[in-house]
Amino acid sequence: MKNSHFFSNLPSWPEGLQDAALARVSTNGWNTNSLKAAADDVGLDWLVAQAYWPLGCVSLLQRVEQEWQDRFAALASALDLSGMGTTARVRALVLARLEMLAPQYRLLQQLVQAAVRQPRLAWQMQQGLWQASSQLWYLAGDRATDHNWYSKRALLAAVYSSTMMYWLRQDGQPGDAVGQGQAGNQGGAGITASVAAYLDRRLAEVHKIPKIKEKILTPFTKALTMLGEKFTHLTESQLRDQSDKP
Repeated sequence: MKNSHFFSNLPSWPEGLQDAALARVSTNGWNTNSLKAAADDVGLDWLVAQAYWPLGCVSLLQRVEQEWQDRFAALASALDLSGMGTTARVRALVLARLEMLAPQYRLLQQLVQAAVRQPRLAWQMQQGLWQASSQLWYLAGDRATDHNWYSKRALLAAVYSSTMMYWLRQDGQPGDAVGQGQAGNQGGAGITASVAAYLDRRLAEVHKIPKIKEKILTPFTKALTMLGEKFTHLTESQLRDQSDKP
């Protein structure tokens, strides 16, 4: 019968449920106990609460990552990236996204720790990093549709994730803030000059990749060309020999 299932007529998310869940996982880790405590915080029965988190903490992370994507799209639209080259735009966007996430510093630290022990959570975290990298490239003006679409995002995913890990290791250490935002009531470090410098080093390494590829591939290409020319010459000689035979 239509709508007969217990969960089919669930209302929209109870007020305060997600905020309670994020506060709990930031303090107590990404685990079922944190979700149960969050449900208790808002007076929601755990059986009902599970309908909102069918995959447990993975469901919570999926929802949060989508909200971060939506929020950053709105935030980036207000940034003035005109007159910047591609690398400068990517740099500005990466720093802006980390600045946006600064209030979630402790939550992200707990996420990294939990991902080591929970493969499904680690997989979802990787998905989120890939989606973030794709969005960063798109907002930077990239409209590639060929194989470069994948290679660019793979490179930026490596740069973005390593910069985020470097930032999460700062743990509130003092430094000169790059952005205007500050870590929120969940504590943590703002985006300091050292984080920006780390990002600059990673971006500089990416610029070296085409040169490395050229250094490796050019001799290989020349060797193939010479081999092809030699093969063509031998083939033509054989054909002439065959035609000279009676």
